[in-house]
Amino acid sequence: MSRDAFDVYKVTIEDTNQLNFRRHATDSFYVALLTFVLTGDAYVAYSATFDRWLPAIITLGIAAVGLAILARWRQSASDFSEILAHRYAFLRRLEETPELANAGATVFSEEYAKIYKSQDIGKHANTTKALQNVFFIVFLLIPLVLIGLTAANLIPAIR
Repeated sequence: MSRDAFDVYKVTIEDTNQLNFRRHATDSFYVALLTFVLTGDAYVAYSATFDRWLPAIITLGIAAVGLAILARWRQSASDFSEILAHRYAFLRRLEETPELANAGATVFSEEYAKIYKSQDIGKHANTTKALQNVFFIVFLLIPLVLIGLTAANLIPAIR
């Protein structure tokens, strides 16, 4: 067996695992950051008395910040998913070489054929997208509800 093929395989696996760890760390960072921002947004909405427009304006600003952070997270998650899909495809192609096939280094190809090919490959990506959608909806709902309640309280024609 060619030592070079095995070394490339080993380094690629280690690098892919490190990249996967960074994806999880990045997701955790964004979830914590957005939760912190959303907590501030909810506090402003909770303490609103619906007798002035300032809390509604503040929640709009907070929502803009939250949505900007969310957009960056979406791009980051998409980039990680594409890079990891490319890496796993490279590893499967590498396993098809005679050197690695003869050594029995076919774990990614076997897992892909037995587990992932028939299932949803992007399970982590779908979970991340669902969580991002929840943040998106809540960041929109808080200012909209606050604006509606404040308008109902301040504008006599709406009452």
